[in-house]
Amino acid sequence: MQIGFTTLGCPSWDLDTVIRRAREYGFDGVDFRGLLSEIDVTLLPEFTTKLAATMKKFKSAGLVISGISSSVTLFPWEEASTEEKRLAELERSLELASKVDAEMVRIFGGPVRKNMSFEEALAAGRKLLARMAKMARSAGTPLAIETHDHWTESDKLAQLIEDIDPEFLGVLWDIHHPFRMGGEPMEETFERLGERVIYTHVKDSLPGSEKGKFTSTLVGDGDVPLKKALELLDGAGYDGWLVLEHEKRWEKDLAEPEVAFPRYISAMKKWIDEVVG
Repeated sequence: MQIGFTTLGCPSWDLDTVIRRAREYGFDGVDFRGLLSEIDVTLLPEFTTKLAATMKKFKSAGLVISGISSSVTLFPWEEASTEEKRLAELERSLELASKVDAEMVRIFGGPVRKNMSFEEALAAGRKLLARMAKMARSAGTPLAIETHDHWTESDKLAQLIEDIDPEFLGVLWDIHHPFRMGGEPMEETFERLGERVIYTHVKDSLPGSEKGKFTSTLVGDGDVPLKKALELLDGAGYDGWLVLEHEKRWEKDLAEPEVAFPRYISAMKKWIDEVVG
């Protein structure tokens, strides 16, 4: 298994710092979810006109770009986010992922409107998702839809993706969300989705006073059964990415990446050694 982090955890680092620290701490790769003030890296010179220089830096450091974590959703968080805009971002993200040999482009299901039944959302979501999967197949890079927002529960997500191009549409298992937000046992989540998991996000937390509420912690300081998740992944023959999603961009009070990232490397390498050997 390979170990990475998303740039969500280091919003103040420029590209050179991202690469230098990734190498220093012992990561295998970086998943791009923004860079400095821009959340959509497909709009930045480092990933357009200066992409060749960026890739040269990664190669020199012995690192790879593991994924492009887009903001693309099936259902928009904001009314201004039209389907046309979301598909345009997806097209840019797939093009970039293809150029940098990323494992996948992350997408979200997004929120279901209050006046829409689950059955209606499922039908509409599957229709658009099938279209997105065709775009992914054409680009040659898989999509990974995350266990997140209104599609955190594994049974709902399983229905959403059922029979849609398994080669180019997989699941990004955010280990934390089904367990913490929905109270699902790890085994239940993995039983439903394990065959489609192509990428994994890792974070830790402690429960809050209400269901679905939590306090983020450094990896190893919470009670999310992360080692159990590794055991499930290893048992299924998973040999992909274990990517730290330290949400510093959104939660300003979280530990600095200089603290969180080395802690993650230490904990994850220990667990991998115990589980995989």
